Amino acid sequence: MQVRPALTTVRQDIEAKGRAAAAALTEAITDARAGKATTPRHVLLPTELITRGSTAPAPA
Repeated sequence: MQVRPALTTVRQDIEAKGRAAAAALTEAITDARAGKATTPRHVLLPTELITRGSTAPAPA
């Protein structure tokens, strides 16, 4: 299916997201088994903006 105009999107590394999620889950399970509270953490993965036809030029 094609959309017109082509939509601007954000490209993300899906494999890196999966690895980060699996590592966080493994850590949470390990901490829970040890009776420790899991410390929430912020994971920032690189992204790339893919500009396509749905983005207009900036106003002058």
